[in-house]
Amino acid sequence: VTAGWVSCGANDAITVTVSSSPPPTASITGPTTLVVGQSGTYTATANQGSGSTLSKGQMYWAPTTADLSKASSWTPIGTDETLSGSSDTFSRSNSWSSSGNYYVTVNAYNANGGKCTGNPTVTAGWVSCGANDAITVTVGAVT
Repeated sequence: VTAGWVSCGANDAITVTVSSSPPPTASITGPTTLVVGQSGTYTATANQGSGSTLSKGQMYWAPTTADLSKASSWTPIGTDETLSGSSDTFSRSNSWSSSGNYYVTVNAYNANGGKCTGNPTVTAGWVSCGANDAITVTVGAVT
């Protein structure tokens, strides 16, 4: 007991143990230049540190000029991918019908509810998946 303080008795202290795992990280690779109608294949790799395992991965695209904080700006590329273990990879293909600049991003989830996003505008409840969690794709007109 510190000077000026008195003990409250045998049960005057509690111990709090906080157990959590870090959120996953993820990166994405694929072509950054395509023409309208040309398909590109994008590959995401998700990683999970100790304390949890991966559970799900997603890929999305959005025009770089869109309001990226709105869910309605994002279009899924395929369906959710079931992930497992501490490292897993999945791929999706996409093509665009209009020329322009687009983001292709990855989201990853762990079994403890942790999640990360490649959305350049990270919104509440999310953390960035890391330095390579989004790529910009330039889609040009067919010549």
